[in-house]
Amino acid sequence: MRNIGIIDIGSNSIRLSVYRCEGQEADVLLNRKEMSGLASYVKHGMMTEAGVAKACQAITAHKETLANLGITEYYAFATASLRNVSNTEEAVSEIKERTGISIDVISGEEEGVLSLRGAAGGLKLKEGLLVDLGGGSTELVPFSKNKALGSWSVPAGSLSLYRKFVKDIFPDKKELKNIRKYYEELTDAAAESLSTYSDICGVGGTARAVCKLINAQGRVPSEHFSAKELDKLYEEFKDLDRNTMDLILKIVPDRVHTIIPGVTALKVIVDRTECQIVNVSSSGVREGYLHEKVLSVK
Repeated sequence: MRNIGIIDIGSNSIRLSVYRCEGQEADVLLNRKEMSGLASYVKHGMMTEAGVAKACQAITAHKETLANLGITEYYAFATASLRNVSNTEEAVSEIKERTGISIDVISGEEEGVLSLRGAAGGLKLKEGLLVDLGGGSTELVPFSKNKALGSWSVPAGSLSLYRKFVKDIFPDKKELKNIRKYYEELTDAAAESLSTYSDICGVGGTARAVCKLINAQGRVPSEHFSAKELDKLYEEFKDLDRNTMDLILKIVPDRVHTIIPGVTALKVIVDRTECQIVNVSSSGVREGYLHEKVLSVK
């Protein structure tokens, strides 16, 4: 029996998950997150000193949690937060010097494959498209029988879209139009391939937040939502009123500024497929990393 901590350094949040593992089986004991917003600390393509300090603060807090639990085996990896900057090596080295933690920076393609590995245990789909929409990137992984058939990484996510296009907390109609146009351009290369998929597995905070918002509007709670329900939510976001703002603040307050850009990106992907239902997975890249990079290593 092993208790293992996994620290996921993302563009929007830095998360700690603790698992109790026996062989290849793993049960979640604890999930915690620090809303770091590292994508907001990128200037001229570089992670700033303030961003490094923010990352160190969150990682140190997670280390303290691990120490309090008596857990000595833990691993850290970074996704778009550190791979999409020009000073990756310097930032990783500085974080290690300050916190003592080595960080594995994974590629976008590997992130997609690991997300599929993590979601595979709970997938009811035999084939389809996995969509991992994070804060700084989106991974698109077509799969069949839980095996990846390819992997695309789109260098934009909910937080980076917010940072690039939105001046206030919520985007206005022009900003929303610009987000959609930009994201469509980023996914043009994959558009023809995406059009063949009728089933989507949604991984990551945006997909889970959409499900929470739709569940909160009075339907029977479920772990999926339809393309029509996503359309309806998007239209409500376009014509934002007080009731919709209150819903966001009540249900997903930590995503108040990123949920609308995230939904816009997700809608672009869904519109480019034959998808009718988006199935939301509670597992993803952290679970995939645990199984592929830790438990499978002899």
